[in-house]
Amino acid sequence: MIQSRYLLDILDLAFEEDNDTQSELIKQVKHLTEKERLHTGIGLYVYFENKSLPVTTKTDELFTGIIVKNESQEVDAEVMIYIVNGLINHIEIFNRTGTPYPTDDLQSYSINQSWMDKDKGRTIKR
Repeated sequence: MIQSRYLLDILDLAFEEDNDTQSELIKQVKHLTEKERLHTGIGLYVYFENKSLPVTTKTDELFTGIIVKNESQEVDAEVMIYIVNGLINHIEIFNRTGTPYPTDDLQSYSINQSWMDKDKGRTIKR
């Protein structure tokens, strides 16, 4: 299971819509373990492994529209979640400010759904 509260918050906001694909992805989250992290300087890739949940839909998709902010660390990052053969494969976090992205998980942040109207979208603040 993923131990990072930060990553769980990102996945929570990304997969909250009510449709079959989203529902299947939500079920996967509790079966994921972190496999590898690759820090790029201005971003981060986090790769996952899922050994225990069978997949019924083997499609490739890209989910975007999650924005992470932390003003004190100059983070204004876009999050992309890659689905490969129906499995949550990895997350890419890209700091749009061009400043270095922290090597450790953010402890203080605001994560929002940029595809939703401000009145309708959820935001998680910690």
